[in-house]
Parts: sequence; C-alpha cells; structure tokens
Amino acid sequence: MIQRILQFLKDPTAATLAKGSSVVLFFKIIGALGGYILLWSLGQAGGEKAVGVYEVAFTMILISSTVGRWGLDTVLVKELGKTELGDAPSRGLYGYIFLRVLAITAALSIVTFFAAGVLTELFFSQTLVGVLRTASLTTLP
Repeated sequence: MIQRILQFLKDPTAATLAKGSSVVLFFKIIGALGGYILLWSLGQAGGEKAVGVYEVAFTMILISSTVGRWGLDTVLVKELGKTELGDAPSRGLYGYIFLRVLAITAALSIVTFFAAGVLTELFFSQTLVGVLRTASLTTLP
C-alpha cells in the first residue's frame, strides 16, 4: 500500500493534487472544529436560546447565499478554464456573473429584511425579528 502511494506521488500532477487536497482537508477540519468550539462557547455563555438564535441567523445567511449564487460559481470556473484556450472572454463574463449574483443576493437580503416579521411568525415563534433582520444584512454572495 505504501509503495503504491509513493509511486502515485512521484507523478508531478498527482503530487500537486495530493498537496492541494491535503490543504483543503486541513482547513475543513479546522473549520469544523472552530464551529464546534463556537457552538460550545455560545451554549456556555448564553444557553440554548443563544445557540438557537445563532443557528437561525446562520441558516438564513447560508440559504440566501446559496440561492444567490445559484450555480453561477460553477459556470464561472468552467468558462475561466476556456480562457487558456482563448475561447471565452473571462473579464466580461466575470463582471456579468458578479453583478448578477450581487443583485440576486441583495434582493434576497431586502426581502428577508422586510419579511422578517412574517417569517418569524411562520417558522420561528420564539425568535426575535431583529435576528432575521440582522442576518439579512449580512448575506453575502
């Protein structure tokens, strides 16, 4: 098994891939541990209500950000890959995609801000309206 790994790492492309993947894995583990530490400290400081408020706000931010991107980041990566071949205008495409994502995310943020009262009554009967309004202001693409 070790022999196969060493043989795999002799290839420069495979070594670069393994190095990049290990860096990504390291930061994912650090991020997960940071999330658990944050939730633990929130629970210790503010109790279950503070954790619930944080989770509601964080979920609203993630949903709005994901809907705002709507897969456009994948399109951007594919089209920028074509730039090396000279087939795609990357700067104009990047500007268009960025403006579109920014507009969609801003619209979702505004809708969430003004509908915070309705959303609170509908889904989160114990959550304050201010939590959803604050979360809507922090929605980023």
